[in-house]
Amino acid sequence: EFEVRVLSEMLRADANFLSHIAQAENANIWTPLTEIEYIFRHALLRDAAYSMQLLTRQRELHGLAVSAMETVYRDDLEPHYGELAYHAEKANLKEKALSYLTLVGGLAMSAFQNHQAIDYFTRALSLIPKSDLRTKFNVLLKRVECNFHVGNPVAQNEDLELLEKIAKELDDRLLFAQVYNRYAYLAAKQGDYKKVIEFGFKAKVLAE
Repeated sequence: EFEVRVLSEMLRADANFLSHIAQAENANIWTPLTEIEYIFRHALLRDAAYSMQLLTRQRELHGLAVSAMETVYRDDLEPHYGELAYHAEKANLKEKALSYLTLVGGLAMSAFQNHQAIDYFTRALSLIPKSDLRTKFNVLLKRVECNFHVGNPVAQNEDLELLEKIAKELDDRLLFAQVYNRYAYLAAKQGDYKKVIEFGFKAKVLAE
């Protein structure tokens, strides 16, 4: 599916834009959903049109999609964070992709869509520069929380170990406190109340 005003913004140099939209509709390539939205009649048509483009052109078009959506939806970007993240990734716009993936991950978390949030945060983590440890810490911590809610203790432990390493490297007591707090949550979920007290006490002392 696509919205005409976004495509129009992407291809504003095309003086025959509306004519081309009508031609494609008459050729049964796509059909209108509303006055401003269209849908390809078949996924194979969409895939064929996409695969015909060179990789460099695909990236260019995804970059144009990001710019167009930021312009068209500038007063209400939030519902489009997921699409913006997708296009930014495909355009290799790493900073924008990281930003939008983190934002849409947060939205998914708040809507209790934890599996989706984990996917967004995992994709975001692959884009964080190695030197930006604090951003990595914050995103990992969110992924830990999501894995807590979906009941994946193995993934939580793996991320908590990474978080400990980052806290140690940054030598930050408050970061350690957050890590031990999450360890306490995990221990509670597993019914290990001795560890709950142990980690809870460590977190309290470090946060003071």
